[in-house]
Amino acid sequence: MSKRIVCAINKLVDAARIMGRGEVLAPVELNREDELGELAAEINRSASMIEAKRIEMNCRK
Repeated sequence: MSKRIVCAINKLVDAARIMGRGEVLAPVELNREDELGELAAEINRSASMIEAKRIEMNCRK
């Protein structure tokens, strides 16, 4: 695999691990127009939605 692909995959794996631990995720920055770029965008969208729900739940307490 090319180094660019491996680097992108490693960033996505790291992001998934951070989300899995329940930590706040900084946006994954992959400037790619391929499937890895799409996956990064979806991880970012999911992380934003999770954080919004977490804030909403804390406000209800």
